[in-house]
Amino acid sequence: MNNLFLNNSVFLPVSESEDDVLISCRKQYDDGKFSTIDKWNRKGKFGRAYGLPKHKDVLRWRPICPSYFEGSNAEGKRVARAVNCMLWRIPDAMHFNLRSTTEVMTRIYNINKGLKKDEVLVGGSFDIKEMFSNFSHQFILQSLQWMLEFWKSQVFVGVLVCLRGKKVRLAKGKGEDG
Repeated sequence: MNNLFLNNSVFLPVSESEDDVLISCRKQYDDGKFSTIDKWNRKGKFGRAYGLPKHKDVLRWRPICPSYFEGSNAEGKRVARAVNCMLWRIPDAMHFNLRSTTEVMTRIYNINKGLKKDEVLVGGSFDIKEMFSNFSHQFILQSLQWMLEFWKSQVFVGVLVCLRGKKVRLAKGKGEDG
């Protein structure tokens, strides 16, 4: 467990009490004006982190940090929908995100068609579940910043997320797209 959480640079040890951390989180939530979208759940608390053995290698563990009971859970779901909307609408030529492995052959075929003479396709495979628990917050923020800058360059000004239902749209000026 030490290697999973305490010795992992992605997880930061905190010496304050849970109540003090929640008060600080609530203040940041209010200062960030997130309460205009959804209110903070006053009964919220932190989930208890634990580890599960990996399916193929039981000597390695995957960190699980549930966020279901956090005070900002509803807002987090809306932010996730907005980020996914932006991510999946980035042109295919700029990324290789796939919703399923059945898309791999089609994407590789289309890439091969566009290759010029003496150009090659170099591929790699990554265990995203393993990688995600090792991404630093700084790296994630840089990735989000890149995505926001991309959409700003396309003259989009925001993401519209329905408070009820699952509709999400990119906002272009006063209109919307998608």
